[in-house]
Amino acid sequence: MNYSPVRRQVILIMSSILPKNVNNNMNKLTIQDNNSKNIKPELIYLPNCDYNPIVDNDYDNEKIQLRRDKEDEYLQQLEEKVDAAVEQLTRERTRIYKREREDRKLNIKKSINKKKKHLAKLHEKEQERRYQVRKQIKFLQKRL
Repeated sequence: MNYSPVRRQVILIMSSILPKNVNNNMNKLTIQDNNSKNIKPELIYLPNCDYNPIVDNDYDNEKIQLRRDKEDEYLQQLEEKVDAAVEQLTRERTRIYKREREDRKLNIKKSINKKKKHLAKLHEKEQERRYQVRKQIKFLQKRL
């Protein structure tokens, strides 16, 4: 038989802790381990499924199949939700990456503009200094 991973896990867990022919009255059921301690096995319920994964002998194949169908439908819904969440996270991550990239570009442009302005001021100061030097040279040449 082809079981889903969750069903396989439930079957493995339940078959490892429950003896054969167990009824659903789990409150009375205790199992002794090697150290002679009484252990109450934990039941595993799937959320939003109103059935117990332990198969009683009282149920017929149709009810078992209905339960399996419910579980498969629930797992399919979970897979769809996970896929949608992954897709949304991917879109969000892409959007954030693009925004950060644009911010970096903008910061680089601002930095370049600041450097250009600074260089322009330095150039103006240099031009002013040269003008003053030429002016002084002309003045000194006139005096000589």
